[in-house]
Amino acid sequence: MARSTTVAGQQVPLLRRRRQQAQQQHWGPRAVWAAGRYSTRSAVARTDDGEEPGASQGEEASDKMGPGISSSAVLKTAREYRQKYPGSVLLVRVGDFYELYFEQADSVGGELLGLQVVDKKFRSGTVRFTGFPARSLLRYVELLVGRHGLSVALCEQFQDDPLSRTFARRVTRVITPGTLIEDQCVGDTRVHNYVMAVARADGDALGLAWLDVATGDFMTGVSHAVSLSADVARIRPREILADAACAAVRRALDAAHVAGTRPRVTGVAAASFVGPEPALLACAELSGGEKAAACAVLNYVAATQLGLLPPLQPPTRYCAEGHMRISAATAAALELVQPASALAAPRGSSAPAPAPAPHTLLAEIDRTRTSAGARLLAKRLTAPSTERAIIERRLDLVAFFNQTTRVRDRIYDRLPNIGDVERAVNKLSLNCGGPLDLLEIARTLAEVARIKSILAEHFDSPAPVTREPAAGGGWLARRKAASRHCTLDPEALHLVRAKERALQPLEPLVRDIELKIRPDADRDLRVFGFLRADCCPEITLLHRQLRAKDLEREKLQLKWQIHYKCGTLRLDTTPALGHFIEVSKRDSEKLMEDADFRMIQSLKSKVRFVNARWTNLLSEIEILRSAIRAEEIRVFDDLKNSALEASAAIRTNSKVLADFDVAISMSLIACDRQYTRPRLAADPSTDSHLIVHGRHPVVESQLLAASRQYVSNDCEFASPDARVLLLTGPNMGGKSTFLRQTALISILAQMGSFVPATDAHLHIFDAIYSRIGAHDNVALDQSTFMVEMSETADILRHATDRSLVILDEIGRGTATAEGISIAYATLRYLHDRTRCMAIFATHYHELVPHVVPALTAVRPLQTKVFEDGLGGFAFLHKVGPGICQKSHALYVAQIAGIPKEVLAAARHFAATQLNTTRSLCPTE
Repeated sequence: MARSTTVAGQQVPLLRRRRQQAQQQHWGPRAVWAAGRYSTRSAVARTDDGEEPGASQGEEASDKMGPGISSSAVLKTAREYRQKYPGSVLLVRVGDFYELYFEQADSVGGELLGLQVVDKKFRSGTVRFTGFPARSLLRYVELLVGRHGLSVALCEQFQDDPLSRTFARRVTRVITPGTLIEDQCVGDTRVHNYVMAVARADGDALGLAWLDVATGDFMTGVSHAVSLSADVARIRPREILADAACAAVRRALDAAHVAGTRPRVTGVAAASFVGPEPALLACAELSGGEKAAACAVLNYVAATQLGLLPPLQPPTRYCAEGHMRISAATAAALELVQPASALAAPRGSSAPAPAPAPHTLLAEIDRTRTSAGARLLAKRLTAPSTERAIIERRLDLVAFFNQTTRVRDRIYDRLPNIGDVERAVNKLSLNCGGPLDLLEIARTLAEVARIKSILAEHFDSPAPVTREPAAGGGWLARRKAASRHCTLDPEALHLVRAKERALQPLEPLVRDIELKIRPDADRDLRVFGFLRADCCPEITLLHRQLRAKDLEREKLQLKWQIHYKCGTLRLDTTPALGHFIEVSKRDSEKLMEDADFRMIQSLKSKVRFVNARWTNLLSEIEILRSAIRAEEIRVFDDLKNSALEASAAIRTNSKVLADFDVAISMSLIACDRQYTRPRLAADPSTDSHLIVHGRHPVVESQLLAASRQYVSNDCEFASPDARVLLLTGPNMGGKSTFLRQTALISILAQMGSFVPATDAHLHIFDAIYSRIGAHDNVALDQSTFMVEMSETADILRHATDRSLVILDEIGRGTATAEGISIAYATLRYLHDRTRCMAIFATHYHELVPHVVPALTAVRPLQTKVFEDGLGGFAFLHKVGPGICQKSHALYVAQIAGIPKEVLAAARHFAATQLNTTRSLCPTE
């Protein structure tokens, strides 16, 4: 549509020709079609009058698909794309509906979506058919892709010529679980939605590449068959691309289910991994396997987006040596992201990654207020750093906000206004964005300016206020205070100042967006009127003319109401009938007497007429609306291009704000829960690994919510004299909690967080391995004991002298003698060969004489209990030196509610057959 549809109130030839065409045609229900409008029919939609269109109407119903659209053309298009995309659900846009045909009408529309399916008649025969309103597209995409893990091919309709009554249809996008970008469909935008490719490399090595299409986060790495499950659990992709012959991926997915990861596996052609190298990868220093995987990801995204790619930077290489290795079993046992109950989740689901579940470490430390910050926090938690400089920089940022609480609180108050601009930019680049995405970018950039001002004001003040430790209170109190609120060094201040200078408010872009887009604009680009009426001279003029025509319409309706004395008369239009005049049945005879009105429809209580004057007027109104619509698209495209040109600066802002969000979240927790800054060991070969009054962050939070106090414990590995701690104690005594809190404190420290302790001098571990808890794996036909042995074998093969290993009750689930033997041999291997730091918890008290003092680096610890000699008993949950000789299993069974006769029989059997009465709880 040309911009000069109307100039100075005069009609251009286009509008005049439109009127002439209308006058030359017969006045029928659909004689005149306004530019850009169409009608539809569907077996699942009802009209305003309660009629159900489409069902049993035969060939005549095909007209309602759109002006001049033959049903055979739609069917031909549907057949063509069903053959081209055999593995996808094909949704064909017909008017205001998306429709499904052939076998997918029943298998998808009927069974999965619960839609009514009917037989639709064509000249060539009958076809199964169903559909749903276009406005409900995202809801059904979420069901098909998000919940059922299917892919959807969207076949949209286009009207290249506004005067033409024909539409072209073509697939514009294929939506898969890994390329889903709509906020309403992905579930939680605070979690990355990765598509990952696995490529074969030399030997047993595997090249990995993973991309979040919505945010542009693009990474590569190297894995191996034995470690792929840990990588899948860490990355948590929604979709994995692999050669169908790669059995290692299938095995890894079964293992990764331990951490609740259930991605969809998509087989792709081998050629996808060896295609022409994209320019994006030319400057990246990647291995052959990584490049192959990256090529597969980029080719797949380009294929599903019909040649479009979001603005991407060369992929960041994930260096395994620079991050702590956390196996899938360890992540599950420590409940980092998912609770233990996730183990029972149904298999095969491709549902969106859920928000942080309650009672997990991620949920406990997540006080972030931005989506980018939440994603960064989860990434750091699942892959803590092993590089001292990186850890110290992160701790410096937390310490800065600890000491500048006013700055922290002012920035924290602004963070809820920060939008997910990474997603907004990528949606715009893939032609999936709308006015709200531009407004979100403008709102975020305005907040960037405010946050930059807050920091600049702090640094430009004469003396930045820092909170010093309070004097007095004794040496220990001063030391604890200094540990929690250490004075910032110049490097920390320089770090924050550099981040403040990196922020770019981009005021011209903000001003341009705010002056042109209405603040209440709809999310959908297709909704009319999302621009301000005064945003540019062309739109201002068109809106003025449109208001004049709307006023003329009101005057015409009032004139006819007065002239014909018909208060019920109203001017209306529908896609099926076109432009008409509607009156009540009682007043209809007054219009029938006038030759200018011709009746087209008689309903129970009203009658509808057509009139050339009204038809011409509404045609002019709709041509003006089409002209405004064209101008809106032009202005939107200009704004979109401006935003995309600034995408690098926008991404930089997002990364800086995400850093602030994570650091502030950790600062708030550190202050609320009295966490301390960990000190990192300078020489792991001689320095001890010491935790003073350590606490389990999640358990402590639950106890505080119940107004109960957590019992803290010390933990020390004195290298090299006490590398292995042998922990004994009763059931329910707190052994498992002690094991977990030791591992979690190291994970928190290496991700850059303060830790729940009064003091912590920590080694930097290259990996943490755990064997805690019991569960089987029915899918792999593995018993509980087999699962435990498999996990133990993995630890013994891969742990190094820089790893932390926590083991709980190794050897249980089989005969006592064999269980003790396995436990002894495992402990000895860790002591003699691996030489790692380890905590070995056991109920096999018979093991202790064979270990202490034979294994010189083993130190015995016990969880203490209180007994009053009269049958009274209490768990102290305190860990100290020594060996516990009693498991108190019968006492725990008594607390659990085991019947008294069962307990009595157990005591009698132990006393007479096993002669172990002294190891049991006292009789009542």
